[in-house]
Amino acid sequence: MSGSARPDDAGERRTAMARAEFLGVGRLRVSSSWRAEPHAHDHREVILVTTGMLGVTSGDGDMVLRSGDVVIYLPGSVHRERVKGRGNCELVFFSYRSPVAPAVERAQDRDGRMRVIAKWLLEEQSSTHVAKRRVLDAHLASFLAEFEKAAARGEPTIVDDVREYARGRLGDRLAIDELAAHVHMSRAHFIRTYRKIAGRPPMEDIRLMRIEAARDLIVTTKLPLKAVAPRVGFADEFHLAHVFKQHLGVPPSYFRRRS
Repeated sequence: MSGSARPDDAGERRTAMARAEFLGVGRLRVSSSWRAEPHAHDHREVILVTTGMLGVTSGDGDMVLRSGDVVIYLPGSVHRERVKGRGNCELVFFSYRSPVAPAVERAQDRDGRMRVIAKWLLEEQSSTHVAKRRVLDAHLASFLAEFEKAAARGEPTIVDDVREYARGRLGDRLAIDELAAHVHMSRAHFIRTYRKIAGRPPMEDIRLMRIEAARDLIVTTKLPLKAVAPRVGFADEFHLAHVFKQHLGVPPSYFRRRS
């Protein structure tokens, strides 16, 4: 008997995921000496590391989670965490109930989409809007769908590695030679390989990441454009406006008016 899923299995699974019930979310910033005692829950728990490294011990053994790593603990799974390395660690954790278990229990948020949804969950939890419960459950369903999609992508490529490296440095002056050195490749080989995988040159990819990051800040914060621009690597608000009009066809203020 084949172990592969039937086409309708996927639809049933998506329907079940959409019925997941959000319970709560929090953010934790801990120092290098922090460690948690072994514990378990009667619900599913998601841990998303946003900064630093987290050591985890569970029934599956020991593992190290780095920035962008996501793990889901099943109900009754005993686990404990501790900070790895000398730096601090920041993570987002949230709990939910669902009629289905995740197909896998660990994934890498290579494009930052799960981190964005986790931020939305944190923000929405303090909302007093009448639709709060529906919005939280919808964000949770989106997160779980992104988790499964990320888990199915297989081994990371140099594009994933470079994007993750650049995501935390968008405000810095990034150069081709620096990116090539990060993945231990020559400049020419790096550019060719990156273009082949991503479909565009590395610096164009970085520029699009900066545009997306600027748009997120414009929509989700009240920062003035002159503060947004340097945070994501643009010289000033005039440079930011020029790039937005060039790539998106509208000025940055277009998104602020609709936020």
